[in-house]
Amino acid sequence: MTVNYKNTTINNYQPEFNRKSRWVHGKVIIAPKANEALLTFQCTHGIKTFVHGFKISSFDIEGNAFVLEWVHNGVKMDFPPDIFASYGTVYMTDYTTAINEEMHADPQSVITIKCLQDASAGSKYRVSMLIAEEVL
Repeated sequence: MTVNYKNTTINNYQPEFNRKSRWVHGKVIIAPKANEALLTFQCTHGIKTFVHGFKISSFDIEGNAFVLEWVHNGVKMDFPPDIFASYGTVYMTDYTTAINEEMHADPQSVITIKCLQDASAGSKYRVSMLIAEEVL
């Protein structure tokens, strides 16, 4: 199987099926500013961290754009460049293949989901990530 991501081709790709994933939930954030992290996950020393999904809930009709960011081999990565959510929930999960498969988050780095635009005064968002960890 071949996977293409950010103009990089990964040949002989084999997803890891033995990881145990867990949800990490953020709190409700009211009126976040542009580039404010809505959820941050601190990666552990000696552990590769994978994101198998995310959930973004909006409690207002105002939409916003969001980005999932992490660091792989010292290089900042993002996926997708923007995820749009307005009143309701955007939900993406894959329990077998991570969003950052073959490009895991570096140990001791952080994984974040940020909003890209200033939200209005009454806007509320709640974000969750489906995380899996694997010993190096």
